[in-house]
Amino acid sequence: MTMAKLYPLVYLDPVARGANGWPMSAIVDGVPDIENITEALRTGPYGQCVYESENDVCDHQVVNLEFSDGSTASFTMVAYTSLICERQIRMHFTHGEIVGDMTNFTVTDFRKPSTKTYHPTSEGGGHGGGDTGLIRTFVEAVATGRQDVLGTDVGEVVKSHLTVFAAEASRREGRVVDCVEFEKEARAKVGKIIDQRWEAI
Repeated sequence: MTMAKLYPLVYLDPVARGANGWPMSAIVDGVPDIENITEALRTGPYGQCVYESENDVCDHQVVNLEFSDGSTASFTMVAYTSLICERQIRMHFTHGEIVGDMTNFTVTDFRKPSTKTYHPTSEGGGHGGGDTGLIRTFVEAVATGRQDVLGTDVGEVVKSHLTVFAAEASRREGRVVDCVEFEKEARAKVGKIIDQRWEAI
């Protein structure tokens, strides 16, 4: 399918039918309409052919992680799927497992044995309501001055982001990355940049 045929399908046809959410809202400022969407496609990066541009964002990836206690995890990201922005999870433990997606989670206890399915409610928003939940919790934490509401702290957030950067380094460089060493190197680089900026002041 040529890009000329793809634009109406992805952007223009939905706007003509009154839709103004994602992905149209991501490429323009203000309310998407035929005029500003057309202009954004004509002059901006979203109008470029993905195969002929300098876009180097990976469209599929498998990341294997080994934790210090020997447990392992694998993360698979696939761009080409009908499950747009949906997540699936499988967690396997000694005494049971949890298998789920954006709407259902099945918990199995191997010891009983028993299986129960949960249907969490979503109040809408991206990623199964996760985006809305994150923002609501952040606002509550700020309003009440309670860090514990977040269920995490800045240190853990930084470590999670460093893990993602380590996975990207592994993908680009074709090597196994030790996350502890990666964090040390990142902190050293940031510290050097801060020192240089202080010297420049």
